[in-house]
This record gives sequence, structure tokens and C-alpha cells, in this order.
Amino acid sequence: MIKAIRETFGAHKHIPCFAHMINRVAEEATRKTSGLSDIIELVRNIVKYIKKRQTMALELKRKQIENKIPDGKALKVILDVKTRWNSLYYMLERFLDLAPYISDIVFCKIDVPSMLTAVQLNTIKDVAYVMRSPETMTREASAERYVTISKIVPMMSCAIDQYKELGVTSTIADELKRNITLEIEKRFAYLEYSFLVINKM
Repeated sequence: MIKAIRETFGAHKHIPCFAHMINRVAEEATRKTSGLSDIIELVRNIVKYIKKRQTMALELKRKQIENKIPDGKALKVILDVKTRWNSLYYMLERFLDLAPYISDIVFCKIDVPSMLTAVQLNTIKDVAYVMRSPETMTREASAERYVTISKIVPMMSCAIDQYKELGVTSTIADELKRNITLEIEKRFAYLEYSFLVINKM
């Protein structure tokens, strides 16, 4: 597709996919953040374990119903898909929602992957908080009913300003915040000077 655009209209008229670039920002920032992949893998292992065992999924549902959650409102764990960055955010958010119930289940089993500690859960909470902005931008850029190119530069500028004020308590989340900011600046700074983008603002 990129080759076709460049050969048909010229390289100077090619603008990379904004949603894909945000995906790359999140992936690279996550990869470069020390210790983050290890904690994510702990969550992933528990989620995989529950999804592969019907009895575990049913027990998770039962725990929620016991806590006054209606049958139709009971949540299931979400497993991320490596080709879709947003799914990692959704997995972590859902895991946090279900952590009290999962902890109860895991505590009674001997062959289940170890549950995260309170410190690790707090880290995941902060990480999900930091990841919320790229996820929101991806959804905004993926809209089909309106033009999104005029939103790129304002969204990037607002994201950088937001990260300057964003307070987190874990060192891993703080490093992730810095890495996301650096990736945004590296990948989007030139767009402020692109006549194709400026003409749409």
C-alpha cells in the first residue's frame, strides 16, 4: 500500500497510518521499560490458565455472583493479542477488575500460576493508567464517520502535556511514561511541519 501511494502520488504526499504509529509508540515504550514485560507475563499466565479451564472460568463467575454481581454482568478475563496493542491494555484493565476474585481462586489451588503481589498489582494499576492515553488516541483515530487527520497534532501535543502532569507511584510506570513521551516526540514531531497535515487543521 505504501509503495503504491508513493509511486502514484509521490513520497512527499504519503502520511503514515496514525493508529499504526500509536501502536508502535506503545509497543516500543513497553519493550524498553525495564521489568514491565515480566509483570505482564505474570498476568498473561494467569489469564491463559483460567481461559483454558472451564471449571476456573465458572468459579470466577460464581465468585462474582456471590458478591452481588448479576449473572449477565459477570466479567470474563481477556487475553491480549500481540498484533493488537490495545488488547494488552484491555487485558490489564480487566485483570485489575477481577483481581480480588482471581486471588481467592488462586489461593485455594496448588497448580495455578502465582498471583501477583500487592506491589505488583499497584504497578499494573499505574501502568494501565499510563496506557489509557494511547488507547484513547487509537480509538479516536480509528473513527470512520469523520476525518481524523486534523486531530493528530493537537492529540500529540495534549498527550505530551498530560504525561508531564501524570502522577504515578511505581518506578516501572514512571519509566513507561517517559518512554511513551520520547516515542511520541520521535515519531510525531515532524508532523507539525508537514504541509499535508497543517493544511487539514
